[in-house]
Amino acid sequence: MKKLLTLLLALSLGLAACTGRVPSQAKTAHIAQKYFKKYGKKYKESPFAANPVTTVEVKDIQELQKDISTSFLILKLTDGSEVPVIMTLIRKPPLGWRTSSWEMAHQ
Repeated sequence: MKKLLTLLLALSLGLAACTGRVPSQAKTAHIAQKYFKKYGKKYKESPFAANPVTTVEVKDIQELQKDISTSFLILKLTDGSEVPVIMTLIRKPPLGWRTSSWEMAHQ
């Protein structure tokens, strides 16, 4: 029993050390699409309410510091328009990556 517990502890520590310091592009796109879908429902006057996000193109992801990253995204809306966004993500250990803040980027 002690050997099994020690093995499980070693595996969990090893797996935690192997996780990336920034979220993957697929994870970032999924988080952004889910976030702006909820945002459009909550804020009816926003551009995301009338024209929901269809796809998210991740251009860049950078680490700001441990467990905080920023990403540059292009949100493609149902009317064909594109909205450039800078989103900050924060990692909360048991939950994973979450949106901390965002702003529209100027092109």
